Amino acid sequence: MTSLRSALLAAGLVVVAGAMAAQQQELQAPRGAGSADADVVGRPVVGRIVDEAGLPVAGALVSIRPAGQGREWRRLPKTSAKGRFAMRLNAVGTWEIRVEVAGYRPVEGWFDSRRATAEPFDIGLEIDTEPVVRGWLESAKRQVELGETTRARELYEQAMTVVSYLEHAPILSAVARTYFVEGKAVEAEQSLRQALLLDPQDRDARELFETLLQKQDRGGEVAAALAALDAGDRSALQEEVPSHPVRSLTERPEGRFRASLTSASPWSRLDLLADRFGGYQALGVARGSAWDPAAGSFEVYVPELPDGDRYGVVVWVSPGPSGHVPDRDIIPILDRRGLIWIGANDSGNPRVRADRVRLALDAVAALEASYPLERARIWAAGYSGGGRVASSLVLEFPEVFSGGIFYMGTSFYRTIAMPQKPGVGWPAVLPPPAPSTFDALRNTSRLVLVTGQYDFNRFSTRAYYRELERDGFARLRYLELPGVGHYYGMPADAFAQAIAEFEDWHGPSSRGPRGIE
Repeated sequence: MTSLRSALLAAGLVVVAGAMAAQQQELQAPRGAGSADADVVGRPVVGRIVDEAGLPVAGALVSIRPAGQGREWRRLPKTSAKGRFAMRLNAVGTWEIRVEVAGYRPVEGWFDSRRATAEPFDIGLEIDTEPVVRGWLESAKRQVELGETTRARELYEQAMTVVSYLEHAPILSAVARTYFVEGKAVEAEQSLRQALLLDPQDRDARELFETLLQKQDRGGEVAAALAALDAGDRSALQEEVPSHPVRSLTERPEGRFRASLTSASPWSRLDLLADRFGGYQALGVARGSAWDPAAGSFEVYVPELPDGDRYGVVVWVSPGPSGHVPDRDIIPILDRRGLIWIGANDSGNPRVRADRVRLALDAVAALEASYPLERARIWAAGYSGGGRVASSLVLEFPEVFSGGIFYMGTSFYRTIAMPQKPGVGWPAVLPPPAPSTFDALRNTSRLVLVTGQYDFNRFSTRAYYRELERDGFARLRYLELPGVGHYYGMPADAFAQAIAEFEDWHGPSSRGPRGIE
């Protein structure tokens, strides 16, 4: 079972990149130290240990030692009821720190004594997921034995929000058994198809899949599907995206449909993109590469609006092959808000950045030519790798997008040091926004960064949020979904709250990180 990597929160904790000189500091203060260094020696340094919810952890074991010297760890008194610990350092430079708490993954990190302040810095813990998840799975098994299949399924699904996506197959097989016991053949088959796509050789999933379909007199179908799977062909098990009628945007249709475009946006010129994104290599294409907007297609939903009203737009960038609305409960939200949804097909993570960006820009131009749009309500949104593209669209094209929802993935324009790895950082994947537009971007763009408690992008997302806040972005939100991992999907409640942050803005007094209720 893969458990989440423990990490130090960035708040108040300084990482010295490549701090070889600092690591050579002696335990005693060096001779000739300046007055600033002399002030550091003997100064109390205060920290606080917090759990994954930001609450203080009492009784934690904290140890320190000078970095890079192989000295023995010096254990400090256990943390107080408020999670605090304090120490007086007798050396200037970089120190290693280790935190151990039962039920949590051990944490190791670094801090620079010269940058210590009177305010405590936080060290964040994450649950040791292996025993926790194991407990959930064992409890779910007992619930099945007691006939409580709904509760068992909740526990199985809870486990899938924590473990790696590649480890979902046996859990999905267990979910299928709960449906099977309830007589829900369709739901059981869907779970088994997902399990076999993840692990074609999962024995339990194969046996239950075969039993289920044979009971429906579909033995020939299952034999053919498993034979194709063994030959490396997964198409027989893949669920098709619902097919919607093909319509032309120029007709201004409403409802759900599929559309192709006839012309490219003036914003999607390759030379303009190269200028915004830092060159052709950053776009993944060669100078002069051809672009045919009619070669792609889009999944579109247009709500019905009273005459005279103007639409807002959500331009969706998917990490996968389809641009369809990922949760059907999002449709009523689009209706209430008067928002058009448009997402390009075949614009997933395998596509080069240039193509994904151009598809999104072309979509906005095509909608503007056909529907009455409210310019201040054009949002870019995306999930995982799509979130990274959506954030780049908002930061590099503020004249097109008024803001964005970056769900489980965000791109940034400056390298940010990883607090748990000195000398290593999350790299900048964008050039800084143009100085001529940066002030307007900071003052008017609305950005919502969404992550999950168990998302592997959680710490980078939080770090990017703090950097955007330091850079003066005034309309900024950080939303963290409790109990949710990276592969949770894009649920309607998260989408609803992110959209509310855009359209029901209450001003800077309400800013700050918070979770989704």
